[in-house]
Amino acid sequence: MPQLTAITHKKPSIIMAQGSSPGSQPPPSAISPTVIGGGGQDSCLIPKTGGIQVSLFGFSFGGMEQDDECNRRKDARLIGTPQQIGGMGLQVSGISVMCGNAAVFKANGTS
Repeated sequence: MPQLTAITHKKPSIIMAQGSSPGSQPPPSAISPTVIGGGGQDSCLIPKTGGIQVSLFGFSFGGMEQDDECNRRKDARLIGTPQQIGGMGLQVSGISVMCGNAAVFKANGTS
């Protein structure tokens, strides 16, 4: 005897979450990364971040840049600090490092 198969026809149903509409998607967004310099507050690294979003395509970037004048000040401080408190004790050399900047050299010449 042949086997009979029951065929049922179900009506498709749409289930939506509260507050959404069919086909809705989150807005496209290019979010720039958070960049924190090594060394915390006492760091000569400057974070540079940015992002752009156009229609469906987005791009974001991040990076670090050295602050040369900050590095000069830190080097001069280390060189000129007395040895008893962790420096090199070379005050004249510390001043020479600072004089690599033309404005500091001019200020030392006028004082």
